[in-house]
Amino acid sequence: MYKTLVCLSIFILFVSCTSNFDGFKIKGEVKGGKGKTIFLTYAGQTDSVKINSDNEFEFKGTLYEPDFCNLYIDRTNPILLFIDSINNFTIEVKTDAENFAQN
Repeated sequence: MYKTLVCLSIFILFVSCTSNFDGFKIKGEVKGGKGKTIFLTYAGQTDSVKINSDNEFEFKGTLYEPDFCNLYIDRTNPILLFIDSINNFTIEVKTDAENFAQN
């Protein structure tokens, strides 16, 4: 009985460690954005990633309450996002580098 309980506890611990990501994910494609840096500002912090050779990017983060976020290539043309759910969701963005916030 004791061995079964220990094995079950280890199994539950293992499964909980491999569970889904608790947070948000913002990913997308920016036509003509290859090699450019894209920024995400949220909760008083700024994160950045390079747009890869397939014109794709991805951010992962955690919020403790709903918040407004800015996604931009240059600071003059942001996409404003409102993240109202703080766990386990993905926002997908498809745009192009020249008309970033208009698409």
